[in-house]
Amino acid sequence: MTANADLSTPGPAPVTTPIHGRLPREPHEVTTRPLHVTGSAGDGVLLVSGLSADGVRERYLFLDLGAGTVRELTVDITDQRGRHATWLGAELDGDALPYGTSTVEQLLPYFLHPHSFVQTRSGHVAVFFKQAPYIRLVDPGAGQGGGDHRRWPAAGEEEVARMVGSTACEGRPGVLSFAISEAEDRLLRYRGADSPVQSGLWEWGSVGEPRRVGALPRFALDTVHDVLTSPAGFTVAVDMNLTVDAVADAASDLDVATYAAADFPEGRFAVVDGDVEIVQETSTPCSAHVDLDLEDDQVFYVSCNNISKWRNDVVVHGPGVVEKYRYVAGAVELLGSFTRPDFHRITSQVLFRWEGRQLMAVTGYPNKLFLLDARTMTLVDCVELFAETHTEPPYACAKNGTAPLYLAVRDGMVYLTSATRLHVVDLRSRRVVATADFCEPGTLAATAHVGFVETPVAAVGTFSPAVR
Repeated sequence: MTANADLSTPGPAPVTTPIHGRLPREPHEVTTRPLHVTGSAGDGVLLVSGLSADGVRERYLFLDLGAGTVRELTVDITDQRGRHATWLGAELDGDALPYGTSTVEQLLPYFLHPHSFVQTRSGHVAVFFKQAPYIRLVDPGAGQGGGDHRRWPAAGEEEVARMVGSTACEGRPGVLSFAISEAEDRLLRYRGADSPVQSGLWEWGSVGEPRRVGALPRFALDTVHDVLTSPAGFTVAVDMNLTVDAVADAASDLDVATYAAADFPEGRFAVVDGDVEIVQETSTPCSAHVDLDLEDDQVFYVSCNNISKWRNDVVVHGPGVVEKYRYVAGAVELLGSFTRPDFHRITSQVLFRWEGRQLMAVTGYPNKLFLLDARTMTLVDCVELFAETHTEPPYACAKNGTAPLYLAVRDGMVYLTSATRLHVVDLRSRRVVATADFCEPGTLAATAHVGFVETPVAAVGTFSPAVR
């Protein structure tokens, strides 16, 4: 995904509320504590966000690697949780609850946990959630006493019938592009309907509120998770379906082998180019993210995680895959792919340049960093972060461990985060050179894609890379 958007460039026409205008805010708290780093982690501020274990607080942890501190902003979403629970309770009964859940309260963390962010020219971080009906703006200088955050729409004014996409991109200079899916369509699928979910493409510029700019094909089995708009003029929208076509007793324990033997639909994405609409199936279930090649804006990469959700478990069905495509003249062409038997879960990937090559860093559950050559789609190296016993799929992932789930690349280092720990890998030596525990095990119900942010708010001139 491309970066460096200048928000001084006019975006969509002004509506009523400036993008950085003050809106009503939920209660919040700012704290600072030491970050004990073992080894050499470099400097910069890495943002790790997530949802508290009790599900009532968004947590934004700014890890200042140079200063050795964690500056944390927590936002109380108790009222939002209550509104969402009331809506879901009215729409779904016990038989229609997805992912083996038996109560609405079990489902809420899936909807409301932060998933990714992009930093704007003003320095504010635009946070996107798994399937929430809003976007939050956070001040990365909050830990210095600001505590500044606000939402679109404002708290209490959200439309629960919307599910905002989990990941945004710079659709054109100074403009965020993202998807919004129709919640009613998703609820119908929870109730057993076969029809895909309708989604729209939205933009948010330097002034005005977000606005809908067009429809996407009705293709998603879940919701549109990620959107990429290429300078070449086409848009790629990716469905992330975590649902296995299985009927199981929500009160029973998970029989992984029986569960994983049920049908799991292949992943899918859509390409839109003016009047051209193409829906493409991937080779592997659970398509998730799309990234634009750094050298050819007609080439893109789609990851397929091959995982599903059962209650609070993530089930690995088999190896994931990263597929490389080219779109030109109304046609999508598969150029290559990478997989191997231990290429599990692959929740995060980042393209970067290193020593004259374009590489892709990919997380591998439970203990690996994969480095791929993006041109040839071949393995450059596999770095084991720590010793771990290999498990053959299918299996349910352990919770709150040290497994790398998300990553960022900066100054010859790869920064990988779990629910509790940071691992830093030096690209020169291909080994772990630093670690740090940034929170207590079990205090986060879910974490999000990570990236470096500039702080304080002044003097930020571009979007940071769209963070996975």
